[in-house]
Amino acid sequence: MRILIFAFIALIYLSQIVSAETLRPGETEFEILGIVITPSDPKEDFTGTSQNLALYGDLSYLNIKWNAKYSDGIDRKIGVSCYLNCLNPGQDIDNNCEKSSTNYCDYVDFVGYGFCTIINPSYLFEKKLNNITCKFYDPASPEIKYLPYPNRTFYPTGFQVFTTQPGSMTVGQQFILGLNIKSTGLIFSNYTVNVSVLPNLQGRIPATVENPVSSTTELKYNEIGKLTPKITFLSAEKGNIKVLTRSNVDPITCIDSDDCTSYGTGAECIDDKCWKMNIVEIIAGTASLPDFNWTGLIQIMILSAIGISIVGFKRKIK
Repeated sequence: MRILIFAFIALIYLSQIVSAETLRPGETEFEILGIVITPSDPKEDFTGTSQNLALYGDLSYLNIKWNAKYSDGIDRKIGVSCYLNCLNPGQDIDNNCEKSSTNYCDYVDFVGYGFCTIINPSYLFEKKLNNITCKFYDPASPEIKYLPYPNRTFYPTGFQVFTTQPGSMTVGQQFILGLNIKSTGLIFSNYTVNVSVLPNLQGRIPATVENPVSSTTELKYNEIGKLTPKITFLSAEKGNIKVLTRSNVDPITCIDSDDCTSYGTGAECIDDKCWKMNIVEIIAGTASLPDFNWTGLIQIMILSAIGISIVGFKRKIK
């Protein structure tokens, strides 16, 4: 009797572990009650990593890829239905998720590598997290549910901006403000940057920018594009450099900056497009003794010595 009770408790525990299973990057295997999904080739996914549901696409299409088999090893047909941005699939995805040409695709063929394509996918932009959820099933017995549903989250477009600058800036001397844009979205994109200098408390612009608008090359996920705007300070003071950045594949339009709040504090609407804002604070000073090299320092010492000698010589004459 004790053995039966122990076996019953163990069975409940194991079932909870299986139902709590979630899709994780780099997972070696994902089993959904009789169907095993093997991670894809890294080249199949936009992140360049092995994923159980690999994704690849742009604004016009989204490919969802997998490598699946039945756990019994029998080579037979398998069905897959995938939904884009279904909020609550529950345990009956077909009834709980809306099915349309822009958020759904299906597949029926033999086990192994397979994929389906959503045409003109209805992505969520404005920094909203998107998800793909897929139902795997046996076409010969479609009433059998294979749970949990594998899923995957992603951003269609996204980027991060990092700045680098020299340790000290001297008035009148041009320096390079290093801008690094890291792509974090599904869709490969190039990025445009607009650099300007904010006025100081007196309403005066303390610096100038050479070639304020520039663009990166097309960047894949996790790739970094480097831009090097050149800035010259006109006076010794603190200056705030405004850096506006946008993805050139982001289709969202705006009327005014109030439409761009999802892009962060200070985001602006320019030419009907939202731009993310970063502020870089820079302090410029005047040239000081440490700015001279050793040759200049020796020259100063020699000239000072000569000046002192001349003054002493004149006093002796008097």
